[in-house]
Amino acid sequence: MSYTNVPNYIFDQYLKILKPSEMCILLVIIRQTYGWYDKRTKSYKKRDWIAQRFFEEKTNLSIRTISSGIEGLLEKGIITVTNEQGHLLVSAEQRRVSSKIFYGLKRKEAKITRLPLYKSKKKAHFLTDSERHREIMRQRNLHNPNENY
Repeated sequence: MSYTNVPNYIFDQYLKILKPSEMCILLVIIRQTYGWYDKRTKSYKKRDWIAQRFFEEKTNLSIRTISSGIEGLLEKGIITVTNEQGHLLVSAEQRRVSSKIFYGLKRKEAKITRLPLYKSKKKAHFLTDSERHREIMRQRNLHNPNENY
């Protein structure tokens, strides 16, 4: 019996915020990437060519639902979509005219933290992990504000 290693942060962070269709699509992408381990290179696939029809077969979702799910995952910064040359396909039009579309999971370090570091009456500013770390270190060391982190 084979299995796919799913990163824990998928369950810990994304399970709460993703629509069911987005989660289905994300799991197909994880299966097609993290589910393939190359013993020679000792690594998983970083991206894989996945056709719309394959998403349909695996998720039983309509093409329209798949397209909006992919768009939602892109907007949330969870997946990457590239062409054969590795160029990012950010718009639906770019994906429509591309002959082969490759999907991958963004690295955990690149994700945007969903909870703001502090509460404010202004619109919340979401920080990346590195920005959050610098801000925490700055707040801990307010006695020496000129120190760089």
